[in-house]
Amino acid sequence: MEPVYFDNCGLYIDSKTTVAARITAIDLCIAAMESALLKAATGADISEYQLNDSQTIIKVVSRSPEGIMKSMTALIALRTWYKNNYNGRVYRAMDSKNFPGYGLF
Repeated sequence: MEPVYFDNCGLYIDSKTTVAARITAIDLCIAAMESALLKAATGADISEYQLNDSQTIIKVVSRSPEGIMKSMTALIALRTWYKNNYNGRVYRAMDSKNFPGYGLF
């Protein structure tokens, strides 16, 4: 089977059909961006970075470290949003009687 090529992470994430698969795809994209940022931090010049998981190849050319950081921040926020939709959030409301030391103040 030939690998599928994507020009950017957005197309790769959009190709996933389930929320869990999208979260995994976002994590893989973030890992590839972290690797590129580590190379930039050690003085290497970033001309491209890529994600290759043997089935999919994403190659992005000519990104500045600032651009990669902005994309990574946006993907982290998107991952948080997907995780909240996948797992849900639970709030527990309590009155002051449930806290230790009630009535001492």
